[in-house]
Amino acid sequence: MDFYDKDGRHNSVLTADSGLVHNETNNLEAEGNVQVVSDSGIVLQTSKLNWDNKKQKIISEVPVRFTTREDTLIGDSFISGPGLKNYEIRNARGYSRRRIPVKRQSN
Repeated sequence: MDFYDKDGRHNSVLTADSGLVHNETNNLEAEGNVQVVSDSGIVLQTSKLNWDNKKQKIISEVPVRFTTREDTLIGDSFISGPGLKNYEIRNARGYSRRRIPVKRQSN
């Protein structure tokens, strides 16, 4: 499945073993070997992912691997826009060649 920004420009593609599109909302559920690759080369891998069309968000509540040219991060969940920009990874760990701002959760 291809994703486009609000101006109609392609920004990423999703592949998975299976998927379900809800026609009334255009929300998507993808399962099994899910991979999202942005046009800039960012890769998200997980076993289950949802697209919330109203919020324009990619959401995964299961473990993820997120890879860029500078980063290889693993986390417990993920949320991002369609181009994999401005992402949040819960309990992120891994390797980065750049400084990443960390948002601490309060208990």
